[in-house]
Amino acid sequence: MVTLNISVKGGANITIKPGVRLEFQSGTTMSISDDGSLKAVGPDEEPIVLLAPCNRQATGMDLVFTLPINQ
Repeated sequence: MVTLNISVKGGANITIKPGVRLEFQSGTTMSISDDGSLKAVGPDEEPIVLLAPCNRQATGMDLVFTLPINQ
């Protein structure tokens, strides 16, 4: 359970390994900005799952990417 905001910036890098499941508590965020980077690659057998809190009004989770996006 992610209970605090995650911020990756200033040249920092974060890697999410295959099979990881991140469940975000209500009100928490993950932001990748400036020259920070996120690498998250999971094969079909070990997907990476990001979950927003469920409630009756929620329809999903928004993922926001700021260019440039590199593979």
